[in-house]
Amino acid sequence: MANDMVEAVAIAIKNARALTGTNPVARLSDVDRRAAIAALKALRDPTPEMVDEGNRTAGREAQWHCSVDEIWSSMLSAAIGEG
Repeated sequence: MANDMVEAVAIAIKNARALTGTNPVARLSDVDRRAAIAALKALRDPTPEMVDEGNRTAGREAQWHCSVDEIWSSMLSAAIGEG
């Protein structure tokens, strides 16, 4: 399961590094995987904004059995400025 997330983030990193109008390289590099692991490690410690958004989502969803995936998603959206 952890490898699935590392791979997903590594693919996103690889695709983001492709120049506009070009296709990303086909295979993942060790650099992509190391960058993915570093990014995931950074997410261990949420920012105050992420915690606030997670708390807002938890409070909003409490009456409907709040789901962790919705809280996590809202926290990450806040982290990348999409909240």
